[in-house]
Amino acid sequence: MPFDPTNNLLGGTQLIRVGVARDPDQAAPVAGSWYGEPQAYAGMAVEVRVSRVG
Repeated sequence: MPFDPTNNLLGGTQLIRVGVARDPDQAAPVAGSWYGEPQAYAGMAVEVRVSRVG
């Protein structure tokens, strides 16, 4: 059964798996780190597109 760790819900036919992890804490939607001068950080944008194939 698919599981949505972000919302702590069991998934159905509408849940699209985009990642797999042993522990739900490891399945964060977006994670990362910045190493450098604070003024050098320009920002970050994330976009996810879902398309039906077939």
